[in-house]
Amino acid sequence: MTTSNKQKRERQKRRLQQQKKQQQLHVDQGSAAVPRVEPHVVILRLVFAYLSPKPLLGSFGTQLLEHLTSLQKVASVNRQWRSVALPMFYDVATVVFVEPHVYTAGIGGHYFDDDEIKILSNVRLIRDVGQVDNISEMRIVLQGVLLEVSELTRMLEYSGIGEFVWVNVERLQFDALQYTSGYPLKPKGRVGVDLDLLNKLLSQALPSLREISFGGFNTHNQYGGVPIKQLIVERLYGPTPLRVLKSESDFLLNLQNHGGQRSNTPLELERLCINCKDPSPSSIADLPYVLASKLVELSFTSSSVDTIWNAFMPDDGRRGLVFSNLQSLNLTFTLIEALVRVLPLFNMREPPLYLSSMKFGKPHFPVLTSIDIRWFPQDLCRFLTLFAASPISKLTICGVKHRMPEQLILSQFRSLRSLSMLYYDDKLTGGLGYADASLRRVFATTTANLRHFMLATTTSGLIQSHIRAPMFAKSLVTLTLGGDITLREVELLLPMFPNLQKLRLSATICPPIPSSAMVVQECRALNTPRPLSSLNKSLRLLRAEHLKHFTPVPDWKSTRIIPLGKATEELVYRGLLLKLVTRLPLLNTLQVSDISLGAVEDCIHALAESDIAPQCVSHLQRLRLMTLGH
Repeated sequence: MTTSNKQKRERQKRRLQQQKKQQQLHVDQGSAAVPRVEPHVVILRLVFAYLSPKPLLGSFGTQLLEHLTSLQKVASVNRQWRSVALPMFYDVATVVFVEPHVYTAGIGGHYFDDDEIKILSNVRLIRDVGQVDNISEMRIVLQGVLLEVSELTRMLEYSGIGEFVWVNVERLQFDALQYTSGYPLKPKGRVGVDLDLLNKLLSQALPSLREISFGGFNTHNQYGGVPIKQLIVERLYGPTPLRVLKSESDFLLNLQNHGGQRSNTPLELERLCINCKDPSPSSIADLPYVLASKLVELSFTSSSVDTIWNAFMPDDGRRGLVFSNLQSLNLTFTLIEALVRVLPLFNMREPPLYLSSMKFGKPHFPVLTSIDIRWFPQDLCRFLTLFAASPISKLTICGVKHRMPEQLILSQFRSLRSLSMLYYDDKLTGGLGYADASLRRVFATTTANLRHFMLATTTSGLIQSHIRAPMFAKSLVTLTLGGDITLREVELLLPMFPNLQKLRLSATICPPIPSSAMVVQECRALNTPRPLSSLNKSLRLLRAEHLKHFTPVPDWKSTRIIPLGKATEELVYRGLLLKLVTRLPLLNTLQVSDISLGAVEDCIHALAESDIAPQCVSHLQRLRLMTLGH
């Protein structure tokens, strides 16, 4: 038997032993809470989960349809097989319109060669297997297709949607993904009538909708706005009102003008996500009146500051509303606005609406626990005072240099348990010196009870050797590091947290090492004459993904950071093992990419079998390897 075959067999043996340990762990953890399921049913679920196709969101190719068709015979062996398999294979009704020559990422992906628009749908398959009443979600996708409203309605009817009443479909996702090079269609004279027919078709076929999600580009030119606007408004005020709405902003005026009459009737919406592509403050001036009492989650993206403020305050500014049930608030401002205000010219303007209106009262968020603020273009510290009285437990702040002030103080958020800081460099203002000062302030003012911390940056060198441990050092249990942070910076941070349990690394810069033998050689050299000290004696789980490494640029005077391909990824994982894993004595779980699993196993085995000091490598023998999907 050759050496390579022996190594392969040893690797397979170790993997089987590891799988048995993982299975036993799942049994031990779940035995008290999960009701007993017959073993043969568990096996069937595992088999069908493996067979079940997993298309990307919004993608549905002919190969996927052929796969579903071929699985019908397997699923129909007997009644029990059908009861397990069919709900897994047919849980979402999908209709996708694909333009000729547009690539679709179904299983394998493919191109079309003719000139006709293709309809890719599993609706008739669902009918054939009798699963109409088991469908809970419907997706309609215009994938690079320009269709007039009348043609869209006709093709939806042809797909079979209108043949049934989908009584259990509660979620509708409608995407108009126009990304071709042609000009958008202009609305024609009958567009109003055609839109009535389109919305009537969907309304009759989907009587139980509680969630609608719409996404699109150029829909104003194509359809005069959101094509399913009538359906949205109808369901907002219907007998089974919507609970979740994700859409663009151009339908918002209709929320206060239902049936031609201005209405301040509170809506039942619990989650609202709005993309303000062309925001008009007047279009949402009265939105608080109909949303404040019920809303649990609110998200605005691509918004200006004044647009956001109009969503929080009445247009007369005489009093602050109480958002009595709002628990989660996500605000993503216009990135262009955040960048251009770096220049002095754009800072010489009138005070923003939210500052000039504060004298009339502030909005109140008595149960708000989560807030995510990105690209805020003005005084971030002042804006955060709006939420100082709220029981914020999760806070995310993302910004560029001029919008992440050095004096950022978070001590006002005494209930904070999770904090994410994302520092993005912008070329107008230079490096990350601002972030260094800001991060120091965050470390010094954040509550000592913080348990989860995430740090991301687009430039390495943010963490310096002289940085002090944060106030929350002893309470932290999860640390997430993203962006261009080097492994050296990780080494500087880990000793600060004596009770850390989980470390997640994404896009970390690691040194590549060509072979397992070289890892052993360098590890032996680093630990001679005496072993290196441990970086952290509490860490149990390490997850590492999308690792990078430095490579010289053509002038050989500097370096650039590049992501890894399959051929080089395992080299960087070896660097992670050498510099980090060998110095984490209590680590028991390591999650790596599936394509590098074999190389990582070989390297760990080589270290564990070497003559290096036991305190450096003995813990590797009990290390549980898992892929990132688990």
